[in-house]
Amino acid sequence: MIDFAIKIENVTKTYALNSASHSASLRQFAQSFLKTKKPERFNALLDVNCTIYQGESVAIIGINGAGKSTLLKLLSRITPPTDGQIILNGRVSSLLEIGTGFHPELTGKENIFLNGSVLGMSKTEIQSKMESILKFAGISRHINQPIKHYSSGMEVRLAFAVAAHLEPDILMIDEVLAVGDIEFQEKCISKMKELASKGKTLVFISHNRALSSRLCKRGLVLEKGQLVYDGEIEDSLDFYQEQVMKSAPMTERILSSQRHLGNRKFNFSKIWLENKEGNRKFDVKSGDHLSICVEVDSLEKVEANVACRIYNNSKTRITSLTSSYFKQKIEVGASTIISWHIPKLALTEGKYRLELAAYEDFNGQVLIDEVTSALWISVEESAYHGHEVSSSPGKNMVYFDFNVSSKNS
Repeated sequence: MIDFAIKIENVTKTYALNSASHSASLRQFAQSFLKTKKPERFNALLDVNCTIYQGESVAIIGINGAGKSTLLKLLSRITPPTDGQIILNGRVSSLLEIGTGFHPELTGKENIFLNGSVLGMSKTEIQSKMESILKFAGISRHINQPIKHYSSGMEVRLAFAVAAHLEPDILMIDEVLAVGDIEFQEKCISKMKELASKGKTLVFISHNRALSSRLCKRGLVLEKGQLVYDGEIEDSLDFYQEQVMKSAPMTERILSSQRHLGNRKFNFSKIWLENKEGNRKFDVKSGDHLSICVEVDSLEKVEANVACRIYNNSKTRITSLTSSYFKQKIEVGASTIISWHIPKLALTEGKYRLELAAYEDFNGQVLIDEVTSALWISVEESAYHGHEVSSSPGKNMVYFDFNVSSKNS
């Protein structure tokens, strides 16, 4: 019995890099062609091996240029691998980018038949599902208008509706849902969860940690075309975050793509770190003066109990920096910056996750906004006690300010 949905065996995808300009003259092109130098080649994917089993929900994770979209195009059979093979077991539906499979001059309804046919649906099958597709997409009023007059959001709605109603064994989705509104995103998420509950296989590309966590149980991390990590989704996302921090330390992080909860009277929009002098920083050491700074977007003035919680890599809460400790509410208005100042960071070496929350009350009953994975920080060991680096890094969770003394009894 075949229990796999996708088998990727020693897959490599190589492209030739053409240095000649598209606007070059015929003479320049001929001169370039006659050169004996071999064209430079680029491995978008290199010797990737992986098996995805039936019913699994898998996120493909990696920074831009890691090979995620290339792998999805190979899985969707838009382009073949240079070496290796991909074996697919079941009916496949793909949603890779806005407008894929659509003709701009045809109406929305005509494109449903066109796109459905491309995805392998019969005309009878499409007709039987037409009403359900239109209801899901929510654009019935425009269905007889040419696609070229649709907004990108309307195209996404229609494309996802068709792909989802194919009822595939394997559904592959690139990060196109970010174009849709929040209500439609939630509808798509519910549909994908419904397919997963029926034992369908989901392959999903996204930079959105919260969305990947909600949809997927397994993560594949790509780096420079190679599969560098394969594990449970949270572990894979942590590994990816660590790779991001190593490759391009961030001076600030935009929080719009993160999952926000609460009544949203205001939103946490940016987060960054500062040193004692108020300069941005990304290298954090034990014993440092550290300010955690957050910019807030608000259309009205609100008084809030604000908190920044710190978790270690084992998901244990280390501490919570909350204004309720001082029975203090922070006044928040347009583009307010909230800062938590830590005179001497007591964390030992390791990776830590910062979570942000704001409440209308001190008891934490009325939530305004919450971002559970606002920023990951990497703390380096340092001379916390002012003499030398701790002799047992990694064995302790936090430092304490203390002294040692003795006296005769």
